[in-house]
Amino acid sequence: FRLPLVKSINVSGHKYGLVYAGVGWAIWRTKQDLPEELIFHINYLGADQPTFTLNFSKGASQIIAQYYQLIRLGFEGYRNIMRNCAANAKALADGLVR
Repeated sequence: FRLPLVKSINVSGHKYGLVYAGVGWAIWRTKQDLPEELIFHINYLGADQPTFTLNFSKGASQIIAQYYQLIRLGFEGYRNIMRNCAANAKALADGLVR
């Protein structure tokens, strides 16, 4: 959060590659910036449990597949893939210049 007035950021993850369609993120600068209307309070084992989800009527297969990819590839794996994509893009651009 570089800009002081920005309170939340949401991302459609699939637009950046290696993420399944329908997977996205929303983050807030501070807990106080998260609207209370989005927090649901449930009674779990006799205690109040605040929970927050953006719920849409879709299956969880994309989330499970994305979790698998994160565990399988890790940070280094994603970095290597992105470096390879950048090298391929450069090779393509160089070829188009000729």
